[in-house]
Amino acid sequence: MLRILDTVSNILIHGRKQRVFVNIHPLVLHLMVVGTMTYLRSTRPVRMRLVAAADKKTLAPDFDDAAAWLADVEKLVLRAVRR
Repeated sequence: MLRILDTVSNILIHGRKQRVFVNIHPLVLHLMVVGTMTYLRSTRPVRMRLVAAADKKTLAPDFDDAAAWLADVEKLVLRAVRR
């Protein structure tokens, strides 16, 4: 985990020096990504039951592919860190 946080920190430092990123704590960014992905994955069974009961496809989009989830998270993260 320290290597991940160190990498995130270095990316943020570089981005701030380039005046591309705002000041944000690397742990906050890391938890934002990991927490979101964990929450989405762990709530899938519940969301699938809700889809079946209420026919609300928006609660459980067909994102079995991690790349699709990550693309959405990436957009949100970049909006959070960009100036």
